[in-house]
Amino acid sequence: MRFFFALWFLSSVSLVASEFSLEFFIGEEKVKSVNLRELKKKLKIYKISFESSHYEKVKNYHAFKLHDVMDFSFQEKWRNEEEYPTAVFTALDGYSPQGEIEKMLEKDGYLAFEDLDVEGENEWEKTKEHKSDPAPYFLVWTDPKKTVKEAYPWPWQIKKISLLNFKEAYPKVYPAGDVKKDSAVFRGYTTFKEQCFRCHAMDKQGGVIGPDLGAPQTITDYRLESELKKFIRNPELFRYSHMPSHEHLTEKELDEMIAYFKHQSQNKKRTKR
Repeated sequence: MRFFFALWFLSSVSLVASEFSLEFFIGEEKVKSVNLRELKKKLKIYKISFESSHYEKVKNYHAFKLHDVMDFSFQEKWRNEEEYPTAVFTALDGYSPQGEIEKMLEKDGYLAFEDLDVEGENEWEKTKEHKSDPAPYFLVWTDPKKTVKEAYPWPWQIKKISLLNFKEAYPKVYPAGDVKKDSAVFRGYTTFKEQCFRCHAMDKQGGVIGPDLGAPQTITDYRLESELKKFIRNPELFRYSHMPSHEHLTEKELDEMIAYFKHQSQNKKRTKR
């Protein structure tokens, strides 16, 4: 019965989008909750068109500028990259991709709220690959170079937007100890955060869709480095799953991510002594 209700809820979100509350958090503190009707009163509405990889064609939406949404909800706090360097977009199913505020400050991000390619005010075309209804809100980028592979989030069914100090929010994911930002370990952590964290956790902190890569053992403790890099690059060579390929990652980036995993493993072993 609970499963049936969840399916009904997800399928009917678009029918009540005007009443659906979008929540805004700074850390664990809720700072605002607002529905679509209220946002329409406060923010300028744009008609946008762009070539969508999710549909393999040009899509047209009514949308708010991401900047306007963030300014309305967080005021100037969201522009403080030192204090809150990360924005997290949480979907109805718990999928929580994050983006660096540095990227969010760019000016071609939009929060789409209405699909103009289908009849009916609250109807949305389902995405081609996942057959998903993006309602009530879909984060899109009109610049074709701004893709998930380039660490720009494209979540749909957004229910919450949060500002985070990543190190404070996820201390077990952040490299432990005195790790310099120009080191292979830190660069590997950055790649993990941008490419993997939305689905995978590290020591029970992070995504819930894929397996935890740090608990109870770190993945490099029980997988050969060579096989692990092959799997990250093209998981379908090993098994059928929903994990996307990462063929865009260079050998250097994969080596750096392995260095990060090894660093996390070594730190865990030290702290257990």
